[in-house]
Amino acid sequence: MIVENENAKKKIRIILLVLFAAVFVFHFFVLIRIIPYTIVWGGRLQNLEQMYIFEVVSIVLNSFFLFVILMEGRWVRGYFSTSVLKGILWGMIVLFSWNTFGNLNALDSFESIVFTPITFLIALLCFLLV
Repeated sequence: MIVENENAKKKIRIILLVLFAAVFVFHFFVLIRIIPYTIVWGGRLQNLEQMYIFEVVSIVLNSFFLFVILMEGRWVRGYFSTSVLKGILWGMIVLFSWNTFGNLNALDSFESIVFTPITFLIALLCFLLV
C-alpha cells in the first residue's frame, strides 16, 4: 500500500467516487445527446451507432469502477477478495494511464484539455490505494 493512513485513503476513495460519478453523468449526457459525441473518444466516432456502443460500454465500466471503490472501502459488500480488488485497481491504473495518453492525442482539444488531467488524477489516486 502506498498510503497507509486510513483517513487519507477514505478521502482518496471519496474523490474517486465523485470523479467516477461525474464521468458517469457526463457519458449519460452524451448518450442522450445533450453533449455532442464529437468531443469524446478522441473525436473519432463516425456515427450514432458507434456512439451508442461506446457510451454504453463507458457507462457500464464507470459503474463497475464505482462499485470497485465502494467495495475497496468496505462501503458495500465485497464480492471480490482483497487481492482481486488490488488486481482490478492495477488494471484501472493501466487503463487510465493509457487513456491519459489517448486524451493527449485526441482530435478535439476540449477532450485533451479537460479529460487529460482527470484521467491522470484517477490513475494516480488508484495507484495511491494499491
